[in-house]
Amino acid sequence: MLLIDKFGLIRISLGQGWYHWTKNNVKSSLLGCSFAGRATKLLVVRIVTTIIPQQLTMKNNREGQAEVLTDAQLEELLSECNPNHKLLFAIAYYTSARISEVLKLRREDFKAGIITFRKKNTKTKKSRQVRISAKLKAIIDEAGLPESGWLFPNKDSSKHISRQAADKALRKVCDYIGLEGVSTHSFRRTSITNMFRKGIPLKTIGEVSGHEDLDNLVKYIEIDRKEVDAAVEVL
Repeated sequence: MLLIDKFGLIRISLGQGWYHWTKNNVKSSLLGCSFAGRATKLLVVRIVTTIIPQQLTMKNNREGQAEVLTDAQLEELLSECNPNHKLLFAIAYYTSARISEVLKLRREDFKAGIITFRKKNTKTKKSRQVRISAKLKAIIDEAGLPESGWLFPNKDSSKHISRQAADKALRKVCDYIGLEGVSTHSFRRTSITNMFRKGIPLKTIGEVSGHEDLDNLVKYIEIDRKEVDAAVEVL
């Protein structure tokens, strides 16, 4: 999204933070606009032509994919979250779930050491169950679970918090500790990559993550230069 404020400064959100340019740096066409109050006079436009710099077309060199976290980065990130957000992101990581699936979890989805992702809340429209690991259990015990209802309720508990609220919480922590390129999808991608690196078969990883198509699953896995170089040494 691109915003032009009353001072003429262009602010562009890429999900993990805001980037700033003057009007001369961006070429765009306006498909529609609206004003968000007379005081701020924010003009909202959709960018439909090439935008400079290249951060707007891809996140660094990852072809638009969310950053895969190292173990140290993951530990630091979770340690800086409040207990509720730590639980949210930890479940996403330790179950390889989409953040949208985690946000829709309810207390009754936790039984006998198993988390059930109900079919109405999954992208594939199929239920799946993931065992709660020892590390995730420790985080659950730390945060505590509600007696009933949404695991991550909004202020009046009428529904779960929004995806935007989760994104905002993550951006705040990442800005604080200096992480770039991280999104809520990083937890799922990091989880899948780590299982692959530890020798877990793709079929098994797909059972955890809910991928039916292994070709799509492979796209989540990050392969670094050292792994490529080491591969030829086994021949």
